[in-house]
This record gives sequence, C-alpha cells and structure tokens, in this order.
Amino acid sequence: MTIKQGVIAAAIATAALLTAHAQNAGERIWSPPRIGCYFSMQHTNWAPIPCFPNFPCEVAVYSRGMYNGHISYIMDDRDVDYPAWQSSYESLSTSSTDSP
Repeated sequence: MTIKQGVIAAAIATAALLTAHAQNAGERIWSPPRIGCYFSMQHTNWAPIPCFPNFPCEVAVYSRGMYNGHISYIMDDRDVDYPAWQSSYESLSTSSTDSP
C-alpha cells in the first residue's frame, strides 16, 4: 500500500465513523421541550433549530445527546412538506395583518 492509498483509506474510515456517529439517535421523546437543539432528518445540512416547530403533522423526536453543551434532539421530519408549510404559515400571517 502506498502512502497515498493509506491516506485515502484513513480518510474514508474517518468519514465513515463521523457519518455513523451523526446518525445515532437515542430513545424517542414523547413530550419534547419547546426549546432545544433540534436537528432535521430531512435536511441534514441545516444547523440545529433552536425550538421545536409547530408542524402540521406528527413528527417523532429522538434524543441525540449533547451538542455544544446543550441537550440535542433529532426530528424525524422526513414527511414534512416544508414549502407547503411555509406558504400556509405566510397566508395565516398575511390574513391576520389584513384585518382592521
């Protein structure tokens, strides 16, 4: 094995370990707190959301452990239609500001 192949193998092994660690979810939280570090399963590249959103559908929440000194959670939001949810939220906000 050449040095280059060894470096590539080490990088692949490190990436696999980091990916496996990032996907670990603990037990389900049936009554999640409103404030916390919430990670999305649908949008894994998003930063954690600081509070649990009021989703229009049931979203399971799992314990993730500590993140930057705070308890964090994983939201199973794979069934959430974010564009539709945002447009319905915006229409509610618009209709409440239109009234006299």
